[in-house]
Amino acid sequence: ADDGSVLGVACRCDLTITFAFPKAGQYLMPGAAYCGRVLVAQMGITKESLSEEKPRFYAMEPSDLKLLPTPAMDAHKGSVGKVLVI
Repeated sequence: ADDGSVLGVACRCDLTITFAFPKAGQYLMPGAAYCGRVLVAQMGITKESLSEEKPRFYAMEPSDLKLLPTPAMDAHKGSVGKVLVI
């Protein structure tokens, strides 16, 4: 669940149901290849329940894309900003 490692024997699933929150290992390879579609089921654990523990990963959701500005029609990739990934 933490890093996508496959420990021992694993089956390839069409659907994985995970509880409370998505786990990083369900989206990191090679583990992601075994999960298929991932659905999150709620079981009463809230974000507030884990307020002492900071998440190690953040994932964008489709609703996050609405926060990005729409570039001008004549914008060039070099004129709308830069990204540094470390």
